[in-house]
Amino acid sequence: MITLGIDVGSLTTKALVLEDSNILSSSLLLTGEDASDTTTGAVFQSLEQAGLSLSQIAHIVSTGVGRSYVPYATKTGSRSALQYSRL
Repeated sequence: MITLGIDVGSLTTKALVLEDSNILSSSLLLTGEDASDTTTGAVFQSLEQAGLSLSQIAHIVSTGVGRSYVPYATKTGSRSALQYSRL
């Protein structure tokens, strides 16, 4: 199962692509004035590094203060809440 995790913070935006528990790719960008653009950039940078498209992702999890900038997420929440839940 391939999962995309996105953490949209006030300073940085991070994206991580996992296959089961193996990290396939990751990205880290400074969150700019338009957090939506930064989020899109981080996601597509990670997908490109992994050689995947968004349609190949089974689960998309967003967290952070800007998690609402990921409307296509299948699960959202705080990092602490997500650490104790299962996808």
